[in-house]
Formats: sequence, structure tokens, C-alpha cells
Amino acid sequence: MEAGNQPILCEQGNRCGKCPPQGDIAIRFCETITLHELFSVQGVTAQSACIAYDTDYIGYVIDRSTMNAQLPCGGTCPVNVYRISLIGAIPYIVSAGPVSSAQGVPVPVGAQGCAIVNQVVGYACGDAPEIPVIRYGDVSASVEVEPAPCGHANKTTLTFKGVFTISIPAECTQ
Repeated sequence: MEAGNQPILCEQGNRCGKCPPQGDIAIRFCETITLHELFSVQGVTAQSACIAYDTDYIGYVIDRSTMNAQLPCGGTCPVNVYRISLIGAIPYIVSAGPVSSAQGVPVPVGAQGCAIVNQVVGYACGDAPEIPVIRYGDVSASVEVEPAPCGHANKTTLTFKGVFTISIPAECTQ
């Protein structure tokens, strides 16, 4: 109670922000494997790198807290503030090649991993925002492979480097 014991009224449902901001976030990943010295990596080029991935394990999470807003007439008013985060994991398999040896047939070589996603992407206040579901088209991936000599035994490492780009929508739906 302020200003002569008159109650201070807070308007419920006013939105003072959008969530999440428009843009992209980049999730980088890297996997390295070492090949025995008798394998030839002549068929491994940056263009031969491929990736398969799954986006079913990422999504938005909303955390609510309450803050006091200072009112022009004095006093404060509690306001709900929501932090919107994108969290989860993107499992993937990368391959390149072919790799060959004196016996057998040339084959692609690969590795697997999981990119962890944990990033705050926006804030909203007032009513709880409705967050869209991550769709397959919201995520794109690029990968390249770099062969390099390794150690004194003439082994070769193949390093797969890549990035997942996640498109964040312009604003939440009401």
C-alpha cells in the first residue's frame, strides 16, 4: 500500500518483451579418429564428408521468476519474467571416404557423437509465452574432414569438424 493507503494496481497480461529474438545459434562439434598406417586416405576430401543427425532431443524450456517493477507513482509491482532456453542434444554420425588398404574394398570411415545444446535464446515478461516446437527445417548442419599425419608411426588422424545452425523464430505465438 502506497500513496495514502490506496492499492497499487498492476495490469496482468501485459507483455514487455518478445521471445526468443530472431536469429541463429551455432552449435559446433568435433570428432577425431586415428587410422592404422596401412590405410590410405587418398579418397578422403573435405567434400566427401557427410552427416546424419536427429533433432528430436532438443527443445525450448521456460524458467519463471518474479521481479519487482518500479511504478511511476512510487511503489513496486511484481512482474513475471520468463527465461527461454534451448536445451538438449543432437546425436550425429559423420563419415568420409573412401579409405582403402591392400586387402578388401574401399569403404567410408566414420565417427559418432552428440552435440550438447544449452543456450538462453530470449526473455519475456507478463504472460507465459507459447514456444514453438523445433522442426526438422529449423536445424541445418555442415561438416568437413581434415586428414593429418599423426605421430612417428605414419598413422593418420581424420578430424571431422562441423556446426549445427538452429534458426530461432522471430517471436513467440500468443
